[in-house]
Amino acid sequence: MAHNKGSSLSNARGREIYVGSQIRDSISLLDVLYSNALEEEDIDSAVAKKAEADFYRGAPPQWLNFCWAERATSDDKTTPFIKRDGYTELIENIEEQLKGDLTSTMNLLHQPGSGGTTLAKQVLWDMRKTLRCAVLTGPTSDITAIAKQVIHLFTAGSQGHQNTVLLLLNDSQCQAFLGPPDPIYGGPSFEQRMEPFTHLIVTFPARQGQDKHVRMAHPLIAQQCVKKLKEEKAIAFPGLLCCLDKGYDESNLSQITKLWEEIQECEKKKDGGGENQASQNFILANIILSKVEAASPMLTPLSILRSTLERHLLANYGNQTPEFYLLVLLLFWPEEHKKIGFNIDLNKRIIEMQDSYNNTYKKHLRSRYLRPLIFLGKGEGLSRLVHRSKIDNLFVEENQMARQEARTDTIDQKWSSGEVWREPSVQDLLLPVNGVVRQHRVFACVDGKEIEVCADQQSKVWKSGDVCFYLGFTIRGPVAYGIHYPSHHRHFSHSDRMTGEVPRKMLEVPDIKSIKDGKTVTV
Repeated sequence: MAHNKGSSLSNARGREIYVGSQIRDSISLLDVLYSNALEEEDIDSAVAKKAEADFYRGAPPQWLNFCWAERATSDDKTTPFIKRDGYTELIENIEEQLKGDLTSTMNLLHQPGSGGTTLAKQVLWDMRKTLRCAVLTGPTSDITAIAKQVIHLFTAGSQGHQNTVLLLLNDSQCQAFLGPPDPIYGGPSFEQRMEPFTHLIVTFPARQGQDKHVRMAHPLIAQQCVKKLKEEKAIAFPGLLCCLDKGYDESNLSQITKLWEEIQECEKKKDGGGENQASQNFILANIILSKVEAASPMLTPLSILRSTLERHLLANYGNQTPEFYLLVLLLFWPEEHKKIGFNIDLNKRIIEMQDSYNNTYKKHLRSRYLRPLIFLGKGEGLSRLVHRSKIDNLFVEENQMARQEARTDTIDQKWSSGEVWREPSVQDLLLPVNGVVRQHRVFACVDGKEIEVCADQQSKVWKSGDVCFYLGFTIRGPVAYGIHYPSHHRHFSHSDRMTGEVPRKMLEVPDIKSIKDGKTVTV
């Protein structure tokens, strides 16, 4: 036997792509019928004839049977492999389903032993050049694992080369997927739980001794594949935060947002624990999309996003992830002189957020510096949230003539030194926040409320008094950056610094850059 290029799979364009051992190892539960199966092998005629004889004695068909019959037919040495009743109808129905957006069920009735499995395998063999065909050989106890491997098969190859999967489930495997009948246990029927999924077709005959069935996209495995495939495309929370760094455009982000909306709806129907996480990713996808196109028709109204987040907050009171609380800060941070209609105690949420962070990440991240990706800017609603990439792009535009490495070094230096907060272009973009320092603790003062925040540099809060700063958000909580004591407002004595408490007056500072030329205290 000789293998020149290895195993190949068809793509949606009708071409073949070659896959390596890594792909083959990732789909061990499936007997994949590669598009070039047996083509590059020197088949021993004695072995082939024995397989043929065994088949006619009642043994299950092997791929070798179909291959040998195909070769012999092309050489005019034998008659073609007999196409069983229903073959043409099944092929036509599969091709018709590929044109639509919904999966469906087809029943092909056969007497026991009349060749339902052979028919199904014949269809797989004849469609191996246009679809990705496989037989499930592993145990059916873990549907999630099976779905994951089906997705690996569907997405194998480079971007844009995925193709529909035609999967055969054999004999008693069917019952494992069917589970208890709905008429007894209630709930929606299998057909009602089917999800739109044009890239997966599942066929199988029923248990031995019963009528044979061939079904497409059975809902239990289809649901799992719908969810996993969409999550794979949609990107999870950390990846979403970095989408703008990777240059994702409106089209990419609109698709991602749509996918998370569909996943969220799917999780709602299941009434499980997955809706909370799906909702978080959907909300973040909206935030990220709004940074590229604030008027995108894919954006969900802010009031609905807030209602969704509040519902999950109340349902899982005090038991949320740091990422969840980050969204709470982004959506519910108060705006001056504007009521948002929700009663969210942010000080309490921030304490819960810090506890959640300590339980989730502290032992892994220890005292590592957390780089904020979102800052509070001018404007309202989602438009007031500024992604860090926008600030980086300002510096790129200012240094277009510099080499890439030099630009990167310059940007890093501006962040690490704190020079970024003195840049006029950044000051035009971000919103200065009035605040106060008491006993080395920083509080943001907004809309009549005081909200405790962390100082990016603790050395900047060595005395009590009114301050002004920019606000950024991390998964540990809100952080004050570029803290300034406006010296033109009030002069503090040495005793003020020691005793801590100073009578506070709200500052009306339109912009930090208006005070940067005044006398400031730096340490």
